[in-house]
Amino acid sequence: MAHKKTKVCILIPGHWTEVMGGAQYQIKCLVEEALKQEKYEITFVARNYDRSYQPAGYQIIPLAEERDKRRGLPRFISDYRNLKQILSNLKPDVVYQRVGCSLTGSVAYLAQSMGFKLIWHVASEVDVTPFKFKLSRYLVSNFIEKKIMEFGIKHIEDIVVQTEDQAQLLTQNYGRKYRAVIPNFHPFPEEAINKSDPVKIVWLANLKSLKQPETFIKLAQALIHEKNARFIMIGAMQGSTEWRQKLLSDIGNLDNLDYVGPKTQDEVNEILSSSHILVNTSQYEGFSNTFIQAWMREMPVVSLNVNPDRIFDKQPIGFHAKTAENLVKKVKILIHDQELRYSMGGNAKKYAFQNHSLKNVDMLLNLFNERAKNS
Repeated sequence: MAHKKTKVCILIPGHWTEVMGGAQYQIKCLVEEALKQEKYEITFVARNYDRSYQPAGYQIIPLAEERDKRRGLPRFISDYRNLKQILSNLKPDVVYQRVGCSLTGSVAYLAQSMGFKLIWHVASEVDVTPFKFKLSRYLVSNFIEKKIMEFGIKHIEDIVVQTEDQAQLLTQNYGRKYRAVIPNFHPFPEEAINKSDPVKIVWLANLKSLKQPETFIKLAQALIHEKNARFIMIGAMQGSTEWRQKLLSDIGNLDNLDYVGPKTQDEVNEILSSSHILVNTSQYEGFSNTFIQAWMREMPVVSLNVNPDRIFDKQPIGFHAKTAENLVKKVKILIHDQELRYSMGGNAKKYAFQNHSLKNVDMLLNLFNERAKNS
């Protein structure tokens, strides 16, 4: 007799067909691995996704309908109402929610009344950091969004974090303990690794203010006389038209810098497999998927700000620059010191294979199974 499948509902603002950020890619890997086991009935609930996309092996239910937008309802009200109806119909064993937002609070409240098990997965340090007041036209709505989310943090039983840093912030700011630390996971590379000259330095992210692409452009400018170095930017342009035009103008003025636009995951991996150094200039991250992608392809990472769990202090797999000036120095060292570059690349691959493989998906699925038994 066939075993009854565990009914899992995945709740996130945007499906990966709408935007492929770090959280979306992690969920994509999770869904693909879960479907291979044929033990789960998976439903994806999202506000935004490509309506022409045909999911294989699972279904997508839209959280937001056009009629809600026409009525002008505050998003968190329409989300709550629609989510309550969807979950009443689905009757899931487990709901898995990722990306902290008002959905976190709404689903936490519904879990209390409807009896399903809820797992919330922290996506970045911002998720577990109190609201920071910053004047903007969205100040009030952002504040409300955060307060609803914080209700969820205080009432969700099972919280998963990516790093010990996030665990510390969770306890420090909200007095909560985590259920598990589950590092991000990636499939092993399938591309051939080719590290021939010139030395290619890659920046990989959507171009928006949080990621500070201007700093990478300045890095390329500072190293413009390095004849054996090429700088590559990968990602979709975001932000205001004026801001985008300024970036494109600055990029166009540099002969050593190529902006190749957005790329698919496979295209990105092909570029990384023949590149040498990844540079990260973000103000903050969760645990950047791009770090893992690069490490698995023998690329040391030079990070301006992000140093999750002091990884660069503990492992010889790159540098934590801390300042823009030091970013230039560290990248220049790696351009010239091939032996160090290759040594760090080899260490990076070994570290990533040991700590960030798809085996980590099983940790999450085991938690699903454990909670489903108690639902």
